[in-house]
Amino acid sequence: MKRGFVENPKYEHERARNWRMRNRYTREQMSELTGFSVSHLADLENGCYRGDQAHPIEPLTMMRYRLCCAAIDKGLTEWDW
Repeated sequence: MKRGFVENPKYEHERARNWRMRNRYTREQMSELTGFSVSHLADLENGCYRGDQAHPIEPLTMMRYRLCCAAIDKGLTEWDW
Protein backbone atom coordinates (compact mmCIF):
# COMPACT_ATOMS: atom_id res chain seq x y z
CA MET A 1 0.00 0.00 0.00
CA LYS A 2 1.28 3.46 -0.90
CA ARG A 3 2.04 5.98 1.83
CA GLY A 4 -1.03 8.15 2.36
CA PHE A 5 -3.36 5.84 0.41
CA VAL A 6 -6.46 4.88 2.42
CA GLU A 7 -8.16 1.55 1.82
CA ASN A 8 -11.96 1.97 1.70
CA PRO A 9 -11.99 5.72 2.32
CA LYS A 10 -14.98 7.05 4.27
CA TYR A 11 -14.29 10.76 3.95
CA GLU A 12 -14.16 13.03 0.93
CA HIS A 13 -10.66 14.27 1.70
CA GLU A 14 -9.44 10.65 1.73
CA ARG A 15 -11.13 9.98 -1.61
CA ALA A 16 -9.50 13.13 -3.03
CA ARG A 17 -6.02 11.99 -1.97
CA ASN A 18 -6.64 8.46 -3.29
CA TRP A 19 -7.81 9.84 -6.66
CA ARG A 20 -4.66 11.95 -7.02
CA MET A 21 -2.39 9.08 -6.04
CA ARG A 22 -4.22 6.53 -8.21
CA ASN A 23 -3.78 8.85 -11.20
CA ARG A 24 -0.11 9.39 -10.30
CA TYR A 25 -0.24 13.15 -9.92
CA THR A 26 1.97 14.98 -7.46
CA ARG A 27 0.55 17.89 -5.53
CA GLU A 28 2.78 20.15 -7.61
CA GLN A 29 1.23 18.81 -10.83
CA MET A 30 -2.28 19.16 -9.40
CA SER A 31 -1.47 22.73 -8.42
CA GLU A 32 -0.54 23.53 -12.01
CA LEU A 33 -3.68 21.86 -13.35
CA THR A 34 -6.20 23.25 -10.85
CA GLY A 35 -4.82 26.60 -9.73
CA PHE A 36 -4.97 25.56 -6.06
CA SER A 37 -1.68 26.10 -4.21
CA VAL A 38 0.30 23.05 -3.07
CA SER A 39 -0.34 23.94 0.59
CA HIS A 40 -4.08 24.34 -0.10
CA LEU A 41 -4.12 20.90 -1.75
CA ALA A 42 -2.43 19.45 1.34
CA ASP A 43 -5.16 21.02 3.49
CA LEU A 44 -7.89 19.65 1.20
CA GLU A 45 -6.41 16.16 1.42
CA ASN A 46 -6.10 16.39 5.21
CA GLY A 47 -9.69 17.55 5.61
CA CYS A 48 -8.94 20.80 7.44
CA TYR A 49 -6.91 23.98 7.22
CA ARG A 50 -3.74 24.11 9.27
CA GLY A 51 -2.92 26.89 11.67
CA ASP A 52 -3.64 28.09 15.16
CA GLN A 53 -7.36 27.52 14.75
CA ALA A 54 -7.70 24.59 12.37
CA HIS A 55 -11.15 24.41 10.83
CA PRO A 56 -12.80 22.07 8.31
CA ILE A 57 -12.73 22.66 4.56
CA GLU A 58 -15.89 24.39 3.34
CA PRO A 59 -18.19 22.20 1.21
CA LEU A 60 -18.12 24.72 -1.67
CA THR A 61 -14.31 24.61 -1.77
CA MET A 62 -14.36 20.79 -1.86
CA MET A 63 -16.97 20.92 -4.65
CA ARG A 64 -14.74 23.26 -6.72
CA TYR A 65 -11.80 20.89 -6.26
CA ARG A 66 -13.98 17.87 -7.12
CA LEU A 67 -15.09 19.61 -10.36
CA CYS A 68 -11.45 20.37 -11.23
CA CYS A 69 -10.57 16.70 -10.73
CA ALA A 70 -13.53 15.61 -12.87
CA ALA A 71 -12.39 17.93 -15.67
CA ILE A 72 -8.85 16.55 -15.47
CA ASP A 73 -10.23 13.00 -15.48
CA LYS A 74 -12.16 13.78 -18.68
CA GLY A 75 -9.15 15.38 -20.35
CA LEU A 76 -10.47 18.95 -20.16
CA THR A 77 -7.20 20.61 -19.22
CA GLU A 78 -7.39 22.99 -22.18
CA TRP A 79 -10.78 24.71 -22.37
CA ASP A 80 -11.95 28.07 -23.59
CA TRP A 81 -15.31 29.82 -23.51
